Amino acid sequence: MSDPKYFQDLGENYSGWPGSRYAGLMTFRYLKLFCTYAGENTRLNNLETIKQAFDFEQKYFFPDYIIKIELTGRLSRKSPL
Repeated sequence: MSDPKYFQDLGENYSGWPGSRYAGLMTFRYLKLFCTYAGENTRLNNLETIKQAFDFEQKYFFPDYIIKIELTGRLSRKSPL
């Protein structure tokens, strides 16, 4: 799956994302889900270096909290909720 010849099989336009040269599919999904609104993928497609991806996440990350559910199904003790 991490071989570029299979990127087209993944869909989601990961193969057309310039960041696919330095970041994996889950990073692409994370940035798409938490840092872009629907139809705003143009900004995501401008990320050509890992530094740009870090800066993009710092600037556009919009959730206030992410609740982490452990295998037990309970909220993490570190959760502010």
